[in-house]
Amino acid sequence: YAAMWLLYDTTRGAADGLGMPVQATLGRTLDRIVFLGHDPTVWLQHRFYDPAQVRWYDQVASLIYYSHFVVPVVAVAVLWATDRTRWIRLMRRMATVLVLACITFVVLPTEPPWMASAHGVVSPLQRHTARGLLSLGFHGFVHHWQSALDWTNQVAAIPSLHAAFALLVPVFFLPRVQRRWARVLMLAYPVAMLTALVYFAEHWVSDGLIAFAMVGGTCAVWH
Repeated sequence: YAAMWLLYDTTRGAADGLGMPVQATLGRTLDRIVFLGHDPTVWLQHRFYDPAQVRWYDQVASLIYYSHFVVPVVAVAVLWATDRTRWIRLMRRMATVLVLACITFVVLPTEPPWMASAHGVVSPLQRHTARGLLSLGFHGFVHHWQSALDWTNQVAAIPSLHAAFALLVPVFFLPRVQRRWARVLMLAYPVAMLTALVYFAEHWVSDGLIAFAMVGGTCAVWH
């Protein structure tokens, strides 16, 4: 489990060593193809982002974004303690997705929207991921995670691991959930995660769709 995340954190060095060109326009091009010439990130920020005020949906979106650092870990820990066989099954899927993602990070390093915006590829965008959580008082949590993220791969946009694990964990547990409302909420989580990622200019929509496809293929193979 530790080696899996160490691999993720070190892929940028491998990409730099191989000299693979960083894709500055690929994500935006794919999004404009899917959305018929429109930029979803620009559309969301122009209509919902208010630099003078943190709104309730900023707080909800921040909670959803940072849940990525909690939900997969809790799922792994619970299964480790309660059902070692299912823990192995989850880890196979999680490790496969992560290895495939790391390979993609190395051979196809891609700028996220906030970085592409800074380079003039797309209209000015704000990377306001932590603003909602800070307004709720989680200053220590945000500070420590932002310090950790400073050491990670900044051009690992394709695929989005936030989106990948937001889908993988619910799909893995879905067969054992009987209540319909709970199943709906579980499946709404990856959609909400991708929406938050796009709103925060952390990822393109295509990053999340590629991640969803990667999770679907991985689960089908292991199944």
